[in-house]
Amino acid sequence: LFTLCCGRRLPSGEYQLPKVALVANISSDNDQYLTFGDLETLCHEFGHAMHSVLSRTELQHLSGTRGPQDIIEVPSHVFERFASDRRALSLMAQHSGLDAGAITSELMGALNAKR
Repeated sequence: LFTLCCGRRLPSGEYQLPKVALVANISSDNDQYLTFGDLETLCHEFGHAMHSVLSRTELQHLSGTRGPQDIIEVPSHVFERFASDRRALSLMAQHSGLDAGAITSELMGALNAKR
């Protein structure tokens, strides 16, 4: 995640909205689908992006991921959990045109065992 512009209160009183770029090295050989590890990484980085975009601070050096380490990791770990949630994976599968019924409890157990 790259912060292009931090959110902050401008001298005029207006609020400068943050701008971020999510950049990920997707290593999948398949052009159409992500690997489980790539999905976890994408969800994790998306959590950082959401933290940066939704934070509202007066001072830019405290905006988004520029805070204490234990605080900045909370949203990213929450979003990362979507990659191991059967309901979330079923919705992603449907969106991709895959059979959501293929996401079984056994498959989820095997994926989570590899973590």
